[in-house]
Amino acid sequence: MKLKLIIGVLFLCLIVFLFLLWPRQVNYNLEGIKYKQSDNSFADNVSIRIDGQINKKYFGVREFQGRIYCDAIGLNGKYFNLLFDETNKSYLSVMKENGDTTEYGEIFSNKTMDELVVVKGDNILVFPAKTRDIAEATATKFFKAEYKYHFNDQ
Repeated sequence: MKLKLIIGVLFLCLIVFLFLLWPRQVNYNLEGIKYKQSDNSFADNVSIRIDGQINKKYFGVREFQGRIYCDAIGLNGKYFNLLFDETNKSYLSVMKENGDTTEYGEIFSNKTMDELVVVKGDNILVFPAKTRDIAEATATKFFKAEYKYHFNDQ
């Protein structure tokens, strides 16, 4: 009887372990807002497409492997292997064959990558968002710890 219980508990632990670490496919087309923090009158509609998978690594590290399409920052299906830190941030960069790196900015995301913020210079892209106010609120939520004084606390 004890052996069956031990086997059952080990099987349950294996199922939970696989569920937590099993890669999840993500395929999103998100509409959002691009704005500049320094220009309150600027806001433009943008879109992004994410195709890939999210892997949960050991010790809580989250990894995205896949392609990102976003004309607003010059991404036309580049392949990324992004590792997100504890502030949900990663760097959008691609290494070329000659060793040079092309930077596309920083990306912040929630665990399922259906809510994103991309920062490239003074441009802030927020997905999904329909208005600048919603975009600023989402960006503030993501960046509060990272950029303490970058966003207006209004």
